[in-house]
Amino acid sequence: MKTKISLFLLSALLILTNCIYTKAKDFNLKEFKEKLPELLSSSNSGLDFWITFNPNWETTEGLKLKIYISSQFTTNVTIEVPSKGYNRQQKTVPNDIVEFTLTPPLGQCYRKTDRQAPEPDAVYDRNGVHVYSDAPIICYGVSRAPYTSDSYLALPVSSLGREYVVASWPDISDNDIQYLPCYTGIVSPYDNNTVSFTMGGTDSSKTEGGQLPGKTRTYTLYKGDVLLISSAGHLSDLSGSRISSSKPVSVISSNFCAYVPENVGYCDFMMEAELPTYSWGKIYLYTPISGRLNNSIIRLFTKEAGTIIYRDGIQLAKLDSASGLKNVGWLNIRADEGAPRPIVFSSDKPIYIEQYNCGQDDDKVVSDPFMMVLTSYEQFQKEITFNTPGIRGGFGFARNYLNIVHSGTESDNLPDDLMFAKVVNGQFVWQQLDSLNLKTEKFSIPVNGKTYYNTTMLLPGDGVYKIRANAPLGVYSYGFSSYDSYGHPANVLLRDLSKNDSIAPEPSWILDCDGTIKFGYVEDMPRNNDRSNLSQIVFQHDKSENYNFSYYDFITGENAFTNWYASVIDAKKDARLVVTFSDRRGNDTTIEVDYESNYLNIKPDVDFGKLKIGDTVIKEVSGYNEQSHPISIDSLILKYNDKGFELLNQNFPLILDEGSSIMFRLRFIATK
Repeated sequence: MKTKISLFLLSALLILTNCIYTKAKDFNLKEFKEKLPELLSSSNSGLDFWITFNPNWETTEGLKLKIYISSQFTTNVTIEVPSKGYNRQQKTVPNDIVEFTLTPPLGQCYRKTDRQAPEPDAVYDRNGVHVYSDAPIICYGVSRAPYTSDSYLALPVSSLGREYVVASWPDISDNDIQYLPCYTGIVSPYDNNTVSFTMGGTDSSKTEGGQLPGKTRTYTLYKGDVLLISSAGHLSDLSGSRISSSKPVSVISSNFCAYVPENVGYCDFMMEAELPTYSWGKIYLYTPISGRLNNSIIRLFTKEAGTIIYRDGIQLAKLDSASGLKNVGWLNIRADEGAPRPIVFSSDKPIYIEQYNCGQDDDKVVSDPFMMVLTSYEQFQKEITFNTPGIRGGFGFARNYLNIVHSGTESDNLPDDLMFAKVVNGQFVWQQLDSLNLKTEKFSIPVNGKTYYNTTMLLPGDGVYKIRANAPLGVYSYGFSSYDSYGHPANVLLRDLSKNDSIAPEPSWILDCDGTIKFGYVEDMPRNNDRSNLSQIVFQHDKSENYNFSYYDFITGENAFTNWYASVIDAKKDARLVVTFSDRRGNDTTIEVDYESNYLNIKPDVDFGKLKIGDTVIKEVSGYNEQSHPISIDSLILKYNDKGFELLNQNFPLILDEGSSIMFRLRFIATK
C-alpha cells in the first residue's frame, strides 16, 4: 500500500518563542505629546460631535448649512442625520479644510419665513446632525446665506456638560406681521437623557410653548434627538434660561434676525454654541471688533447668586441670582461707552460672557450683527489650531480677522515667541507676529501681575492656521462680507474648573505573548471628589501600527472608569499601539505598547511524495527571520508529532539575528 504525503512545513511546525516587547526606535512618546497638546486635553478637538442648525431666514439666493472640518491627520469624516436617512463621508487632507453642505430640510428641525410664527417647543426625534471621525478633528457650523449668516465652533461629545445658561437676543418684531424669535437647540448624544429647561429672560418673556420665567419643564431625549425652544412675543428673550440634564448635551442658541442694540439696524442671523458651566472662569479679556467706532454689547451671566462683577477692577454690579432674569441674574450692557478698547471683566465667582457685534446703524460702519462667546483667561492655551469658515474658492467671507489676546511687557508688546503659522505645501510655516506690522492695544490693567495686549490681524485668506506663544493666549475669529458677518472663538479649552484634579487617568492591562491586550482598564484619579472623570479616549491611528483597538462607551465627565481591549491584526508582523486617556480637567496619559513578532518564515514547501509503509524520507527546509529585529526561539514542536514526523536538529534555545536563517532536518516514516 502506498500513501502520498504532501505537507507544508508551515502548518507542520508550531514555533514557541519568548515574548519580547521593546520601545520602537522610530517613535518618541514625549515628542509626540509635545507636538499635539490640543489633542490630549479637553478642548473643541474631538472624534464625535452632535450639533444642530436653528431656523434661519431663507433668502432668494438660498440658504446653505455648511460644516467645515480640519485635522492634522488623514481621517475619514462621516456626517449623518438619522431621521432623514442622510449619510455622507469625506477624507481629510492634513492641515486643510473639507466642506460638507446640508440643505435646510436636512440640518434644521423646521423651516420658516419671517412672516411665520415659530413652532411650539418640541422634541424632534433623531434630528441631530452627527459628525464623527477616526482621528481628532475641528468642526465649525455655518448657517450661510447672503446678508444673513453666522457660525459656531462645535464642541465634541468629550467636552459637553450637563448644565448651561442660554445667551440669545430678544425678538424685536411685532409678532403680528413679522416674527424674529430667538432659539435654543438642545441635542442629546445619549439615550434616556432627562433634560430640564428653566425659563429666564425678562418678566414679559415666554416660549412658544407657553413657558413663563422661573418655570421648569422636563423632557426625555434619546440619542440624536433635538429639543428646540423658541421665544414668543415682542421683546421676548431666552437669555438667562438654565438647562440641566442627566447626561451631557450640546446647546446651540440663535436669533432669527437680531437688531443689536434693539431697534438699531440692520438685523442679521446670530448663532453660537454655548459653553458648559463647568468651564466658566472669573476673568475675561474683552476685545473690540476691528473697524467699529463703538464698543460691542455684551451680556454677563452668573453661575451663583450674589456674584460681584468688575470692569477694569472697578465694581460694576452685584447680581442676586444664578442667571434667570435680566438685571437680577445677568446684565446687558455696552462694554464701555467710550472709544473701542480692550477691557478686563472679572468676578468673585464664575461668570459667562457673550459679545454681540452691533448693526451698522450703530456707528455707520458697514457691518452686521453676530454673537461670539468669550473664553475665560483660565482657559487660555499656549498653542491654538483653527480654520476659517470657508474653503479656497468657495462661498466664504471676504475678510477674516483675528483678535489675539496675549501677554507682553511695557517695552515689548509683541514678544519674539508669539508666532503665527499658515500652511504651505501641506506643512505649517511659522513667522513672528512682530514682523507683520499689526495693530496692538494694551489692556488698561494687568492680569495676575502681567501686562496683556490685543493684537488684531487680517488673515491672508481661507485656510488652516496656528498661533503659539510661551505664555497662554486667547484668540477670537470673526469676519465680514457685504452686509454679512460671523464670529466665534478660534479655539476653546474646556477644562473642568470646578474640580481640583491634577492627576491623570491610570490605565492597566495584561499583555499576552501574541500581542493581545486583555483586561484593559482605565480609571481617572484621584479616588475622591477632586477627580473630574474621563473625558475621551483617543486611539492614535497615525502612530499605531497593526493593532485593533476598542473600548466600552462611557458618559463623558460622569464615568470615572471603563474597560478597553486591543489585538494584533497580523501576528506575522510587528505592531505598535498608542492610546491617549484624558480627563475633564485636561490631565492625560498616553501609553505605547510595542509587539515584536517572532514569526519564522519556513521555506520551501515540502512534498514527501508517494511512500510505502515503512519508508523513511528526510527533507531539509530553512526558517528565515524576515523581521527587523532578532527573534528568540525556545523550541520547535511538530504539529503532527504522532504521525511519523520527527525533527532531527534541536539546537535550542537560540537567537536568530535579523535577516539570518536556520536549517531544519525533518524525517518522516510512513506508518500507514
